[in-house]
Amino acid sequence: MAVTSQGKGSARQKTRAETMKRKNTVKRRSAPAAALADPRYHARVVRSAKAYSRNKAKAVEDEDA
Repeated sequence: MAVTSQGKGSARQKTRAETMKRKNTVKRRSAPAAALADPRYHARVVRSAKAYSRNKAKAVEDEDA
């Protein structure tokens, strides 16, 4: 017969859901932000302006023109 340990343990193990909350992956836009993104304004409301402030690559001009 196998010998089992009689060590004391918790009644049940902790699960990940108890120790760490889930992140909200879907970001809901506020009403004012959605209104500013209206096509009439032609302005894009973004979470970070950093991506749009980078220098754009210069377009290669056609030499035929």
